[in-house]
This record gives sequence, structure tokens and C-alpha cells, in this order.
Amino acid sequence: MASAVLGALVCGALSAAATARRQEGQDLVAELAEQVLANKQEILPIPWEFSIERDVGYVGEHPILENSTAEAKQESLGTVREIQDGLTPNIPVAAVAIKDLDQPPAPPSSFRTGGTVGGMDYMHLNGVVNPTADLTVWQWQRNKWFGLKKWLEFWISRYPEKLVVVHSYGDVLFGGCNETTLQYKYDSLVAASGSTTKIVLAAEVSPYPSDMGWAYQRWNESLVNRTHSVLDSYGMSHGWAETYANCSASVPNSQCSSPPRYQYANAGFIMGPANDVYEMLSGLSTYPGLENRLVNEYFLANPDVVTLDYPGTLVLSLHNMVKDGNTPVEVVTTGGTKSLRNKETGQAVCFVHGNGNSFDVIKGWAEQLKA
Repeated sequence: MASAVLGALVCGALSAAATARRQEGQDLVAELAEQVLANKQEILPIPWEFSIERDVGYVGEHPILENSTAEAKQESLGTVREIQDGLTPNIPVAAVAIKDLDQPPAPPSSFRTGGTVGGMDYMHLNGVVNPTADLTVWQWQRNKWFGLKKWLEFWISRYPEKLVVVHSYGDVLFGGCNETTLQYKYDSLVAASGSTTKIVLAAEVSPYPSDMGWAYQRWNESLVNRTHSVLDSYGMSHGWAETYANCSASVPNSQCSSPPRYQYANAGFIMGPANDVYEMLSGLSTYPGLENRLVNEYFLANPDVVTLDYPGTLVLSLHNMVKDGNTPVEVVTTGGTKSLRNKETGQAVCFVHGNGNSFDVIKGWAEQLKA
């Protein structure tokens, strides 16, 4: 009798583990799809407390409104370690959202291409505009960093080398990878890029801001060698992005190299040890430019530490990568489970960033993943 009870308990535990493993990542597929569908694509509100009856001088150091802070929201892959054992994940994943609003602390996607201003401004009775829209965007960038900073410090205080994933909020889809696959893809990219690299960033086909293209040309030979080496290790054509690249020199931040290459850093996805990610982003509290510029500058200054996902195996960015409805990613269904696949590698892609002019595309995919 006792052996029968023990056998039932063992079978139950194995069944629970198998169920958890089979479903790993699927809840996050739905969760990120919901984030995309809930993204209102609104310009950022003014985050400071200040008098609207008079010009009050520079508002950048005024108190932040209670509803204008940002927080890192840790997501779950639903691993056996988390569900069955109640432990923290081996690879924590997080994105930063406006507290209580669940909206991105970043401008709408069309801000990149000049389709909208990024944030609200305010004109006082004396005609002075204070804050400006650009100042509003800058403060929200700082708010985003302050929220992420707390999360990174939490992990650094426990295990500085903890591998973490940080992605932008409301414009990223999850492809259904499990934690083992995340680790494998990260390790493969690092190994192909050089033994010293620690941080993997998303790549993209257009530099943002566009003047960063000139900075890449200064380091052209070494970066080209790195790009070719990584693509060769995956058996991919050096010009694989040409099939999908849809660039335009007349649209802001939509210019590509000639021929187009998937070679510029994109801050929408970052994976690496918590302490290294912290060091890369720590300048955001005072940095006068856009976050994406800071990350590109850090990459170019530290190619021994940072590499890009040139084949789009871990993450793929879609800005200027939609040509006549053709994209390098597709939604696939296997055994009733939906996921995202990179057409060029023929394998699952863990994250897809619908940045710039590609947000409507991933919104359509979000509906398919939720259907």
C-alpha cells in the first residue's frame, strides 16, 4: 500500500514537471502579445510637478508626479524551477513600464521616423514653452532607467554575474523559447563573437540616430570581420537582410548602408550579466541624448565586451525589414502551440522587436498569437 502511494506521488511529481516543461514560455507568448495589443502609442505625458500659471525656469529637476514613475516588471517563462520549486529563474527577464498605467515609458514607434513628437510640451501665458517635448522625452528616459536600476541592483546584490534579459515594453513579442534555448542562443553568439564578449544586443538594418552610421564607418573593417565571422558560424549569407530591407534616405532614421546590412545596435533588447548591463546603461541618469545612441556608442567603444545578434537568432528587429509584406519572421503553429520563426535560420526566434515602422506588423502577429 505504501509503495503504491509513493509510486503515485512520484508519478504525480513527474507529470507536473513534464507539464511545466511542456508549457514553458507559452504564458509569456500571450503576455507580451497582450502588451503589444494594449500599447496605446500615445505621446508621453509631462512627468513633473510645476506651476502652470507662470514660467518657472528649468523644470528638469522638479519633483516627479506620483503617477509618472517607471518600474521594471519581471516576467516569467514558467520554468520547472519557478513553478515546482518556487525558486528564482536562472535567467530573469524584465521590461520597464509606467507604474500603474502599464504603458511604455518611451515615445510612440513613429517618433523614430518623424511621424510624431515624442512627448507633451506646455506653453505658458508669456509664450514660453517649458517643458519642451524633447525635455519630456528625456525625463521619461531617465525615469525608465531609475526603474530598471532598482531591478538590476537587486540581482547584482545577490549575484553580480546573473544573466538577465531586458527588453523594451509594449513593442516586443516573445517567440516561445524555453530558458535552456535562451541560454544556448546567448552562449552561441558569445562564442562566435570572441571569448571576452558578455553582452548581446539586438541588431538592426538602420542606424538610430542616423548619424551613428558615420561612427560605424570609422570601425568598418573590424566590425565587418566580426559580422562575417558570426554569420559564417551560422551558415548564413552575409547579405541575408537584402531580401527584406526596405530603406529610405528621405525618411528620418531609415537610411541603410549600401548594400543593406543587419549591423547596427538596437537597445530594445539586451542580454548579459547584470553588473555589465548596469555599467553599460548607468550613464543614462545624466546622458543628454537618446538611449539608443548611448548603447551604440558603448558598443563601438567596447567591442570586446558587447556583440550584436547579427543572424537574428535570439532577437530580431523589424524596422525597415518589411518589403511588400515580406518579413524575415513568421508565426508558426506546431501541435497547437504558436511561436515565431526566423525564416533565414529556420529556427525559433525568442524575441521580435517591432520598432520604428514595424509596429503594425507585430500588432497583427500579436492578434495571431492570441487567437
